Amino acid sequence: MAPLPAALWLILATLLLRLALGWALGLGIDESYMVAAGREWRLGYFDHPPLAWWLTWGAEQVFGAGASPVLLRLPFILLFAVSTWLLIRLTTRIFDARAAFWAAVLFNLAPVFGVASGGWVLAEYHVAEAPPARCGELPRQRRHQRRFAAAPYGQITDDNGGDARRPAPYVPPPPLRHLAGQRP
Repeated sequence: MAPLPAALWLILATLLLRLALGWALGLGIDESYMVAAGREWRLGYFDHPPLAWWLTWGAEQVFGAGASPVLLRLPFILLFAVSTWLLIRLTTRIFDARAAFWAAVLFNLAPVFGVASGGWVLAEYHVAEAPPARCGELPRQRRHQRRFAAAPYGQITDDNGGDARRPAPYVPPPPLRHLAGQRP
């Protein structure tokens, strides 16, 4: 089977496995805390960024108070499937489809990502979501690295002809550039 269709089958299989585990297991201690604390919508919560609580609050609004654990875990499970897809796209752009498939396999087998972030109601789910979500940044950096490697020894320059060994100024990622007053 070709690597890209195999990766899509991997996403589907792991999604179904997470749904089955979410249905079979009750909420853990940390998950119960998240559900209880997230029953009231607030701009901020005590010890974590609020997005995880907002997802839990939204799941309770859609499925009703006292929804089954699998329904409360559903936003996290779906977001992890999206993260796996973004990781596959990113790895395919940088390397190839075969590398993307194996990156997705390892991503799903890693206990912290594949089990905790991928299927539980936890505030740490963003650990799995954030890196693949910037999938437009790394290929551009890799292109620059190839240009640096092709330069003659002792002549390392950046895009503007400057010395690449000096720290570059911060450039906001594409979605934030218009907020900083820069054109995309």
